[in-house]
Amino acid sequence: MARNVRQSKILELISLNEIETQEDLVSKLRASKFDVTQATISRDIKELGLIKILSNESGRYKYSLAEATSHTSNKYIYLLKESVISIKTVKIVIVLAK
Repeated sequence: MARNVRQSKILELISLNEIETQEDLVSKLRASKFDVTQATISRDIKELGLIKILSNESGRYKYSLAEATSHTSNKYIYLLKESVISIKTVKIVIVLAK
């Protein structure tokens, strides 16, 4: 099957299930009649920009879309607001002053 069809199925599976490992994802895809290998899934995960987040339900890590988790970006925004006093550029270098 085409890569975009497979990747759409991956997004569907991670939205409906707590997929913890690449092997779990391979198993779910094979159960859905996709002939895949772990190497293919590894490339798909990278292309889709999937990350692992802590599940609220089970307390275990699961695959998720990076855009779906604003918690991470909010954490860094807060960190920057609380710790950086000034930002200056020097040619191609950015200097953060604390």
